[in-house]
Amino acid sequence: MGGGPMATSVKQRPVSRRRGRGRIEHLRRRRVRRTMLSAGAVLALVAVVTVAGLQGQGSSGVTVEGGSRTTLLPAGVAGPPFRAPLVGGGTAALDGVEGPVVLAFWAPWCPACREEMPVVERLSDDYPGLAFRSVVIWRNHRPGPTPEAFIADTGITHPAFLDDGTDALADAYGITGTPTLYLLDAEHRVARTLQGVTPEDELRAAFDALAG
Repeated sequence: MGGGPMATSVKQRPVSRRRGRGRIEHLRRRRVRRTMLSAGAVLALVAVVTVAGLQGQGSSGVTVEGGSRTTLLPAGVAGPPFRAPLVGGGTAALDGVEGPVVLAFWAPWCPACREEMPVVERLSDDYPGLAFRSVVIWRNHRPGPTPEAFIADTGITHPAFLDDGTDALADAYGITGTPTLYLLDAEHRVARTLQGVTPEDELRAAFDALAG
């Protein structure tokens, strides 16, 4: 017999069927987790796209084109088209109003609005060629009467749009205070804006120019 070292045979420990099944189950669970994560990512992406698609659409049926502003629209710029509910029921769109428009933004709790709007309403009788419309905004910012009560108290007879809880219309038109009157020409471009309580003679002169 040779004097060299004896060869040692190392036996491989067999993998049991139980261990084999356990590894398969482990791999299966990893695949399931990956599938669930991928599905979650897809759902998150769908949610983002859905929210983006709803930008400009309020929770109460208000839709308006364009984004928010922090300043009033300058002269010559078109007023953002919108559709909104009306006080008293139904909905309407600014695009459905023909000719020059006096668009009055007011809040039901606003003392200055309570002073100005009856004057605007009274003058409207002298300008049949102008379309007078109101936009009721900031209803929940302070306690006050309902839009219906304000309209009844001030004698407003023209249609009044209702802004939603996100202030979509107020933000689209850059409203910073009430009352604010936008005078829009026949193409619904801004001809002039009036903020605060405006003297009656100045209102009349502005309406004369718009009716032109």
